[in-house]
Amino acid sequence: MKKLSKFILIFIMVIGIFTLAGCGKKEAPKSDNVKEFSNTIAGKLAKQFYDEIQDNKDLEKIANKLSENEIIEFSVGVEELNEDSYFAGITTEVKGFKKAYAIRPMIGTIPFVAYMFEVDDAEAFEANLKENVDLRWNICTEADTVESVVFENYVFIVLSPNGSE
Repeated sequence: MKKLSKFILIFIMVIGIFTLAGCGKKEAPKSDNVKEFSNTIAGKLAKQFYDEIQDNKDLEKIANKLSENEIIEFSVGVEELNEDSYFAGITTEVKGFKKAYAIRPMIGTIPFVAYMFEVDDAEAFEANLKENVDLRWNICTEADTVESVVFENYVFIVLSPNGSE
C-alpha cells in the first residue's frame, strides 16, 4: 500500500510540475501586427489604413482607397500636403514629415478629416498630433472620435463623427 501511495504522490507531483511550468499547454504565438480598433468610422478607417500600409507604402494610393470606403457617407477629396498646408483639427504646426496626405470632405461643415504621414519617428509624431487635437475646429460642428495608428514610419490619424456602430 505504501508503494502505491508513493507512486500516486509522485505522479501528482509530476503532473503539478508540468502544469505549473506550462508544459503541454501551447498558446498561439502573439503577433505585433494585431491591433484593436473601435467600431466607429474612425476606427474602421484606422483599421483599413493599418491593413493597407503593411503591404503598400504608397500613401497616395492608400488615401484614395480609404476615400472610397463606403463608411464615409459624404463626398471627400484626397490632397497631398506640405509643411505650409492647413491641418484642420490640429492646434500646432505640423512639421518634420517626408510625405503627407489628407482626406477631407467637400463640404467644410462636416466634422471629418484624416491624415497620413511618413516620418522618421512615428511614435513621437503621433503623440504630438494627439496632444494637439481640437475636435471642434469647425464653428458649427464637432467631431466625436479621434483614432490613430502607427506602423513603422507611418502615422494615420482621423477625426470624425461616430457614425453608425
